[in-house]
Order: sequence, then C-alpha cells, then structure tokens
Amino acid sequence: MVEVSPDVETTQGAKEFLRFMNTSGYEKEGISAVWQNWDWQETMIFADIVSVASESGGLEININLPDNQLFSGRNKTVEVQCTSDQTERFYYKDLLYLGGNVNIFKYAHAGDHFYAYCLDADCNSLGRACIIIER
Repeated sequence: MVEVSPDVETTQGAKEFLRFMNTSGYEKEGISAVWQNWDWQETMIFADIVSVASESGGLEININLPDNQLFSGRNKTVEVQCTSDQTERFYYKDLLYLGGNVNIFKYAHAGDHFYAYCLDADCNSLGRACIIIER
C-alpha cells in the first residue's frame, strides 16, 4: 500500500496516483497482472524517462508497462499535458512523497521512472496525473 502522511496536503495528481496504486490490484494480483488488460482510459503507464524536451513540452520515454502494446519497450516522444497540480514527485525507495504542484520539466530527469495516463489509445499524449519517481 502506498501512503502519504495524513498531515501532508496532496494535490489531485497525488490523489489519482494513490488511488491507482492502491486499487489496481498491485498487491493481490502482482504488478504484471495490472497491465494485462490495459485500458488507456483507466490504467496508467509505467515508463523510464530517456530525455526531457522542456522547450517542446515533451518527454522521450520508454514504456515498460503495459508490455503488450505496439508502443511498449520502445523509445517514444510524447506530449505532456499535466498541469502543476497534476504533477507529483516521489523518491524511488519506499515511494517517499517529495511533494507536488510542480513543473514537470523542472524535476523530470533522464533515468527517473514515470507514471501517467495516456490521453489517446496510441499514447502520444500524456496527462491527468504525471508522477515522477526520482532516482
């Protein structure tokens, strides 16, 4: 279970990420089962950030999960439409909450992990919640 201390104020992005992590079946079914029946409207993607192109509003990512889509396992440049209140930072060890309400292009770096929702079936655009897992 991923938690944030109750006395920490979280943004919409954190609430969406916590809902996804805690209700998607991670603990009961295992990580891979969550993405077997991936639905771009309901399930986040999990990716590695390859590079950041803040001037164009994009990220180059390699989508690890779901692993059964045409875009899986390949570097892909995507448009990022997350606003500050939808962007959160966690530290990869124990998913320690580092804060939210941030500009994704200021904190995202190559090598970080990344969760987000695709805004289309081909995952050319990401939004709704953008979660940087800093390494």
